[in-house]
Amino acid sequence: MIPKGLLYAVAALLVIAIAPLPYAYYELLRFIVCGTFGYLAYLTITRQAHLHTAIFSVSAVLFNPLIPIYLGKEVWVVVDAAAAALLMFVGRHYTYTSA
Repeated sequence: MIPKGLLYAVAALLVIAIAPLPYAYYELLRFIVCGTFGYLAYLTITRQAHLHTAIFSVSAVLFNPLIPIYLGKEVWVVVDAAAAALLMFVGRHYTYTSA
């Protein structure tokens, strides 16, 4: 099971990322967010929730720290806000447990 507090904490990190910060923050954020979405994708695979799996998988790839996707700051602001909203929604409405 993924704790709701973790989802809310990662969402808060994404909201903070909207501000201009050092590049090292965004590098660390990629690892955290990619790991969170990757784990959510794994949990939804075990529950056979294919749409959720696709959404979380695409999100994990977007925040992938190994092969980063370079977008403009304006685009990342929208992506960060959308990802934060998604995590808040998931934390509020769903409980994913492993098998």
